Amino acid sequence: MNSKKNYIFHVFILSLLFSIAATLRFSDNHEKLPADCDEFGYLNLAKAFSNNNTFNDHSPRPYLKNLVTELKKNNIPELEYRWMIMPYAYHFSEKTNYKIINQYPPGTSFLISWIPIEYRKKSFPFLVIFFSFLIPFLFFKNAYPSTNKNNILIPLSFIIILFSISTPFLSELARINSLAFTFCLFITAGLIAFKKPHISLLLIFLSANFRLVNLLMLIPFVAIIFPEVIKKIKKQEFKELRNFLLKCFSYSIIGITPYFIYAYLLLGNPFVPTYPSHDIASHGLFEVMDNVKFYLNLNQPWFVVHLVSLLVLAIQLRYRLLSIFQFIIILLFPLLNYSFFIFHKIQMDYYPFASGMILIGICIYTFRNAKLFSYSKHLYLLPFALAITMCVDGINRYINKEHLNYNDANDYYSELCDFDIVWGESLCGTAEYLCNNNGFKFKYATRRARVTAMNFLKENNLSQVILVNDISLPFKEIEETLTNNNIMFELKKSENLGLLLILK
Repeated sequence: MNSKKNYIFHVFILSLLFSIAATLRFSDNHEKLPADCDEFGYLNLAKAFSNNNTFNDHSPRPYLKNLVTELKKNNIPELEYRWMIMPYAYHFSEKTNYKIINQYPPGTSFLISWIPIEYRKKSFPFLVIFFSFLIPFLFFKNAYPSTNKNNILIPLSFIIILFSISTPFLSELARINSLAFTFCLFITAGLIAFKKPHISLLLIFLSANFRLVNLLMLIPFVAIIFPEVIKKIKKQEFKELRNFLLKCFSYSIIGITPYFIYAYLLLGNPFVPTYPSHDIASHGLFEVMDNVKFYLNLNQPWFVVHLVSLLVLAIQLRYRLLSIFQFIIILLFPLLNYSFFIFHKIQMDYYPFASGMILIGICIYTFRNAKLFSYSKHLYLLPFALAITMCVDGINRYINKEHLNYNDANDYYSELCDFDIVWGESLCGTAEYLCNNNGFKFKYATRRARVTAMNFLKENNLSQVILVNDISLPFKEIEETLTNNNIMFELKKSENLGLLLILK
């Protein structure tokens, strides 16, 4: 086996070892059925992909148009009920012809849809770590073929370990989300930013299929490309310039095309975001201080990731492993990212992650000539030692915990399948995912909207249950909604679901 094939084989084995270790470590986080917003949203869309009904209404409500007509007849405006008639992660508008829309871009769901449904959650850490190790290495090897491979294998191995043991990364391996699959794309984009920026453009556009806001990271790459364009113009290398710009344009189109196709087939317009309007709303100038305090805070792990990465890069600048121009470009990534989210209406701790991952990739890039990692040809054994250590730790964690198989997880919530309509909050999505019935959010509507909907559904012979323990309202308030409006119900105590109000 020649040296090139030997290294690729080593990297493949390392990728497997780290991936197996992460799968074992996070196994118990991925054994229950999805609940809340994100996990249900991604997994239910994956289920739609695998069932070939992505662009139909994969959470069908044949009564919906008549229900809306009934609500309007009672002079109830859309804002009073639009978030009631669906579980988390979905939204409704009459403009979508009464279709319930999944708010997430297709990337995460499309990838996991290729995995059998009983293994989708459990395979998530494996896929994330496998891609996060293998893809950066392959692109690095292509961009810097003469560089000692240890100069990426060793720092990349330490980064993979950080993913598994340190916040904020490990929280993304413990749940289905849209961030983790883009880790490999952003690290790689940072790794090759100053060598092959046109490939970085492709990777950033690909990341938009997971989160559209990732496109914000394009601006610094345009700043990297611009001097290259000026240089070719000055040298009158117009043919090379044309080819370079054609590559940039072509790669950009290739990267974003999957989202355009998805949005067109779903919404009839490739340029429309899948998110509801409130998810893309911005704060006014005088409302941003809360966001400044929220994001620029040492208690925020992603802010710490940015600070540590910038410190490493500042040291590399000091030792002339980076130029002043490169460092200024690097600063644009967090500056643009944080500026955007400081003015964004909704606060989420993980929102600024993209620039942090790019900075990590650039940090690895600065070690490409490090003599420390090329001191001995046997240093390639260090990543194997780290991977095996992680596997041993993963095995220990796995055997010391109780585990649910897929059928047991289904059985735990099987009572949800006894009803056509499940009123709750977090478990609305669980019901739809498991039973293909319909989840309604009790809290997210006015009392008159709830009562009108309940009466309509009863008249249409749809069985209904209210999951009291799943609703963040006092039991008395829920009970009064029914008794004061002559809605008959039966109380039942469920071992797994808590207190149930079964509507008669």
